[in-house]
Amino acid sequence: MSQTVARCNKKYVVKGVTDNKRIDGRACSEFRDVSIGFGLDYGSCVVSLGNSKVMSSVCWEVVEPRITKPFEGLLQINVDLSPMASPHFEFGRISNKLVEIVRIIEKSIRDSKCVDVESLCLIANEKVWSLKVDIVVLNCEGNLIECCSIAALASLCHCRRPEATVCEDKVTIHTFEEKHPLPMRIFHYPFCTSFALFNPSSTIVADPLEIEEQCSEAFVTVAANNLREITTVHMSGKSRVNKETLLKCCNWSILRSKVLSELLLKSIEEDAKERSAGLSGFASKIKTKSSVLSAVRPVKEVIIDEKEPEEMEDEEICQIDSRTKIFRFAPDIVSIGEGGEIAWDVDLDADQIPKEEANETPKVKEKPFKKSKKVKQNIDESDEEIVILEPNEFATK
Repeated sequence: MSQTVARCNKKYVVKGVTDNKRIDGRACSEFRDVSIGFGLDYGSCVVSLGNSKVMSSVCWEVVEPRITKPFEGLLQINVDLSPMASPHFEFGRISNKLVEIVRIIEKSIRDSKCVDVESLCLIANEKVWSLKVDIVVLNCEGNLIECCSIAALASLCHCRRPEATVCEDKVTIHTFEEKHPLPMRIFHYPFCTSFALFNPSSTIVADPLEIEEQCSEAFVTVAANNLREITTVHMSGKSRVNKETLLKCCNWSILRSKVLSELLLKSIEEDAKERSAGLSGFASKIKTKSSVLSAVRPVKEVIIDEKEPEEMEDEEICQIDSRTKIFRFAPDIVSIGEGGEIAWDVDLDADQIPKEEANETPKVKEKPFKKSKKVKQNIDESDEEIVILEPNEFATK
């Protein structure tokens, strides 16, 4: 189910983007902060992009390879959009948004050959490792594609698979206590970066919020790695994207990928130090407010203008005349739905008028009519006489 945006809200968002002002206070070219936290198990992590939060984990099993690729392992990516993340997500329904996210991440990670799938082969044409990345959206505040992309790469880089020994046609899988697990071989880190376009593709908004995605005219997602290579370009929406705008999005995506690659490697190093100190897992991160798992949002400082209220001039103050009075035109008032006779604009008799109102009615003085006189002017004989008649003379004539 898609969410509908009111016209007034859409007009407000578009007007702010045109003036380089956004709802959360960022400029059009600014990105939100990213936090990566790893769990106790290898391959489990939580990624926070602003208020958007995603949890990812990796599981593995031994399966038969594909007929067309007998020397390569399998890599699958699944995304779950639960109603917990947003009220307009329906449980168990495959929506267009879900299909779009999965396909873009598969193209950017699996089709770009960033994972060495040949190292997952145990016995050619018989047994290979199958890795499955499960991504669950915890909270949706926009740009889920980039958030899920970061979570998928973080899980693959943090993942460890058990070592296996092959003796003729027999495969022995060792536990983590018997032999050290093996890390995944990652050649490069292709991160997805999303942009929303406004005002016929002339205004670019980086890392859009959910309401900005719904109000935009076009949506562009570019996947770039730390080697300055573009692996995936995806465009959607009702507006066309010109060449200059697309190149600008690609340049921003390359710079963004470099920052995210450094952040991912730094987070993995910090997790290794915490594991050696025995502080690994989500339990130690929940209590800290700066953690990715913290449910407490930081309170923004509000600047209050402490100016004294301006005094109004005497000319601006509206004064009410003391002689103004209120007159009652009907004795009773009947509200709608209670029944009774209508008492609006009722002609009242003299007995029903209150004495106070009767006394306040101004009296009109009567003036007697005077008899008319003939008016003669110095005019020519050809002109007729002008006679002014009084009202009492109409009956006699």
